[in-house]
Amino acid sequence: MIIYNTTYHVHNSVDAQFREFIKTVFVPRAIESGVLSSPRLALIMARQEGDEGLSYSLQFNAATLDELQKWYHTTGTELLDEITRRFNTSVMGFSTLMSDIEI
Repeated sequence: MIIYNTTYHVHNSVDAQFREFIKTVFVPRAIESGVLSSPRLALIMARQEGDEGLSYSLQFNAATLDELQKWYHTTGTELLDEITRRFNTSVMGFSTLMSDIEI
């Protein structure tokens, strides 16, 4: 199983709009193909003094890397473009791919 994590830094001025967008647009469109599942949004609690924003981790599960890459080159790219159109530089993100390890 692949964990697809994107960490977003969101300026305070668009925080409520960003969370609403993630809830009502991004997540429903991201999971409609069936490639991604188990969406989770978490607030990253570490903050720098004077920081004018919040950071979030948005995670999904995917069965295989191949499926995730196909999703990313279609739906994923469209959703990232939409974030840029809506929020410009008020929302910045980077993605990380992870896999579960038995402990």
